[in-house]
Amino acid sequence: MPRFPLPHEPDDQGQVILSGPDATHIAGSLRLRAGDRLPASRPGRLLELEITHASSSEIAATVLYDVPEPAPPRVDLTLLVALPKKRLMESIIEKASEIGVRALQPVIAERCIAKLEGERSEARLAKWRRVAEESQKQCGRTVPLIVEPPLPLEHAVRGDWMRLYVLHESAKAPLTSGDAPSEGGIAALIGPEGGLSPAEVRLAGHAGGLVRRLNTNILKVDTAASVAAAILIAAPWSGGAR
Repeated sequence: MPRFPLPHEPDDQGQVILSGPDATHIAGSLRLRAGDRLPASRPGRLLELEITHASSSEIAATVLYDVPEPAPPRVDLTLLVALPKKRLMESIIEKASEIGVRALQPVIAERCIAKLEGERSEARLAKWRRVAEESQKQCGRTVPLIVEPPLPLEHAVRGDWMRLYVLHESAKAPLTSGDAPSEGGIAALIGPEGGLSPAEVRLAGHAGGLVRRLNTNILKVDTAASVAAAILIAAPWSGGAR
């Protein structure tokens, strides 16, 4: 069952009210009624609620328990993903959210097929953020994946990270779990369908990026983003990285 993020803290009696689309989902799609339990969250905490009243416009509930969230990933990973064609970014956002990525930065690269400008860019960003919010409920995160507005590659690679990995087939060294530090902020740059151009690889390298390859077959953008995220998050999360 989805875990619903609460818009505010429970009151002094442990009472909670949910309204709007969440109430419609709970009472309509999930068909929960008074007496049913509902998983919920606040940043850093997991809650279990008991519904006391349910309608399509309002859900009233009482907190049964409120506990700290299990340890999140020890690295804060930002994925820099070149704009893919069609609706692949929505899939990338869903998988990144599930894996535990902190933020996703859409990147405008030389070989991107997708073009976003003006109102279209704003509408697409709003859609991506809704996807992140829905994924938050589905996978039980207590905070949503941050989805930033698209940036040109030359600006996107100049973030304040401990390490930046540039994924490119020309690299001699593969990306491994040993690359990730035990904690702190890191980023990984994923190119578009046509790959990063040589000039873009050099630019990212001048910004401090370490060029690595994925030790696999040739991957689509969405698969490459998921594989890179899993490699960089899994070992530090489990305590396996140095």
